[in-house]
Amino acid sequence: MKMGANLSEIYNNFSPYQATLALSYSEQEFLQKNDQIFACRTPQETKLCRKIQQTVEIVKKFYWDTFKLVDIDEERIIPPLFIYYPKKNAYYASKLKHFAFNNEFASQPDIVCHEMTHAVIKHNNPLDHEGESGALDEAIADVVTIEFKQKVGLIDNLWKISHLCDLSTEPKPFKSASTYTQENDYGHVHQNSWIISHTFYLASKNLSHNSIDCNELFKIWFKSMLDLEDKSFRGFRNMTIKVARKIFFHRCEFVKEAIIDAWDQTSPLFPKGRSNFPV
Repeated sequence: MKMGANLSEIYNNFSPYQATLALSYSEQEFLQKNDQIFACRTPQETKLCRKIQQTVEIVKKFYWDTFKLVDIDEERIIPPLFIYYPKKNAYYASKLKHFAFNNEFASQPDIVCHEMTHAVIKHNNPLDHEGESGALDEAIADVVTIEFKQKVGLIDNLWKISHLCDLSTEPKPFKSASTYTQENDYGHVHQNSWIISHTFYLASKNLSHNSIDCNELFKIWFKSMLDLEDKSFRGFRNMTIKVARKIFFHRCEFVKEAIIDAWDQTSPLFPKGRSNFPV
């Protein structure tokens, strides 16, 4: 059951995004039906389906206005979103090409944007779900979500994503793991991601949260993800500085120095090993 309209129909702004499926399932039914989708059936399910679909349309507009981004997947279609996930979680299943949300997270626009951004990253420059690469994946999704909140006017707790994390909070040193398991969050990816996310916050703070400067900062962060080859903390740090040096902007030097200063504060928290200082 298709709900909602194409981005171009709502905002009178061209985009080849297609309408999005918002669906409902229980874990048992989902497994029995071998991933066969089915529509929301009760009035309560339909109401939540409509809410998350409306949120997706807002996120799609944000992606289009911010990145002119239409390639979440090869077919330029937002994968289906399933609500009523039985566990308190939200995730993007890249192999099955769908999103799943429990009801609490389905009603929170910042969580929806965060998970959709995982799909954007997966399609444009895939990051692993473990170790440093997994932490980068979480951090980029967090930063995009904060930008989304600020762009669409979700002004409550501007640096906080749901009740899960606050990018303004000082992070702990990188926590290593010899193996990656579900029990240790695949190498503590969420905890370690705060190092990268907090760096963005510090750089924004260095820029006095000036909207024009911070817009350039965000572009640098996102382009660094797109161009990233060394998918480690040091690789990402060096890429942000490299990208910052190439931008043409009348305050580019100021933005670059804000980024370097922020990294100087957080690089000591990186995994031990190579030099903490950019080349």
